[in-house]
Amino acid sequence: MPGATVDQLLVLARRLNPDVAAAALESEAARARVDAAGRLPDPTFATEFKDIDRQRDSALPEELARVEYKIQQSFPLWGKLQLQESGARARAGAARETQRATELEIAARIKTIFAAYYAAFESGRVTRDLYGTVAMLADVTQSRYAQGLGEQEDAIRAEVEKTRLRTDLVRFGADQRQRAAQLNALLDRAQDAPLAAPEALRPLPDETLELAALLERARLANPTIGAAGSQITAAEADQALVRKSWYPDVTLGVTFQQFVDQDKRSPGYEAMIGTTIPLQWGLREAWEREAAANVAAARRRQDAADARVRGDLADAFWALDGLRRIGVLLKDVQLPESRLALQTALRGYEQGRSNLNAVLDTEQRVFETMLRLLAVQVEQQVRLAEIERLIGSDL
Repeated sequence: MPGATVDQLLVLARRLNPDVAAAALESEAARARVDAAGRLPDPTFATEFKDIDRQRDSALPEELARVEYKIQQSFPLWGKLQLQESGARARAGAARETQRATELEIAARIKTIFAAYYAAFESGRVTRDLYGTVAMLADVTQSRYAQGLGEQEDAIRAEVEKTRLRTDLVRFGADQRQRAAQLNALLDRAQDAPLAAPEALRPLPDETLELAALLERARLANPTIGAAGSQITAAEADQALVRKSWYPDVTLGVTFQQFVDQDKRSPGYEAMIGTTIPLQWGLREAWEREAAANVAAARRRQDAADARVRGDLADAFWALDGLRRIGVLLKDVQLPESRLALQTALRGYEQGRSNLNAVLDTEQRVFETMLRLLAVQVEQQVRLAEIERLIGSDL
């Protein structure tokens, strides 16, 4: 049963996610267009009936003199076919980068949702543990109240706290089902398909990781930047092809002649050569302006993609750095102190040196600290997933 680790879900997503499958098919279609580009156009074939005499008193044909069978083939010259293939190949490269971007986006969503899925399970476990502590306190307060050693207010307060924790358990259970449904949707499974309980979050990268190294990896492997670069190559190929449109193309043809009265004349052949005449200067000048604008726009889109990636990566990097520090303080300092305070309050209550309110207040602080730590860990995973999406690979 999948769901125990995020790696299991990622493997399934590469096979089952419909967005990933659609992107792969679009990339395959772009590769097929490369095979079609750079090939000669289809030849043309024509049959002509020549020298037809009409009947003396009618417009209807009377006698056919000859039949001609013609075949012609156009030949684009000056490297035009190679430029068409180069443009198609560049667009296929952009389609491959778009496919990678889709895969990375789905992977980032799975990593993020898995972290929330884990947090829901862990929050439920923490709540159940604290519920056991509060239930024990409730039993003690009831016993002390029955013996006349405690106050009814303490017994009521303990029951209220138990109810609050039961409410939280319901909420965390709903969170578990919600996250499981989201993961199943990304895997194209039924919404209620079973998932295993998550085992652990992914480890964070080493603290020595530097922003400059991440920026360099993003510059080389980010699919958005890569797709923009391929679009520039395609636009430049189109621009070169427009320049070549000022040069004429050639058409070659051959004709087979068949005479009806073959006693008078035997079959013959004809050959022809033709060329296009690029007289529409205004049309080609408009094409050149369009091509130049497309090249400039493609370059600006790459600049925009590069700036956006650099900004998003820096934002995610520093956010992760801050969250890492907060997580250390919560886990190594605040949580142990809160637990120690709870143990002290419990011993004091058992010995009659403190009241129930002090115990429940420290219990709530422990609970809130643990939930806050889980929230920080989830946000760490969100930022880590964003960094990996931007650099185009896992850390």
